[in-house]
Amino acid sequence: MKLTSAFDVEMNGIVLLDREVLHAVLGWTPAAGETRDLMHEFFNSDLGDEVVTAGAVVPLLSIDDGAYELFCRPAARHSRIEEAWIVARNGQFPLEVTRHAAFHDLAALTEWPWSESGLDAGIPPGCYSVSINGFRVMESGVITRAGYEFVYAPVPERIVSTGRIDAAMRVFF
Repeated sequence: MKLTSAFDVEMNGIVLLDREVLHAVLGWTPAAGETRDLMHEFFNSDLGDEVVTAGAVVPLLSIDDGAYELFCRPAARHSRIEEAWIVARNGQFPLEVTRHAAFHDLAALTEWPWSESGLDAGIPPGCYSVSINGFRVMESGVITRAGYEFVYAPVPERIVSTGRIDAAMRVFF
């Protein structure tokens, strides 16, 4: 399923999450108008690792700012991305969905909860293993398409992450 042809990244990363799961893992229910700089908290403590391990956040970090094609599909469905286009892969991350999984620019975490609901990932409630493929298409030495494919598979219980938060996932190089 193609989600968008221009998911704009302004702060070097994309996160996939369900707000309810994230808030439950944080043990926090935001009051009206209350926000937290979760990005600062995640990068300056063990909290970042904890939310990934708990399946609350699937991170795609250290990517270039810009517009990307973004795909999200069940593992059982055929990919629209040709194997030859894939230039980066990142293992398996756990993901818990209770209501609504969505993609957010990493900037959203600087003032969470973000006012926008994010880009709907179309993932039904459940427990998943998620892998990430980075792709680009070159024509005459020029990048004509680039983006990421998030591939999810249902699992009976939360997996142990094999994905790396610091994986080299840049596609504009």
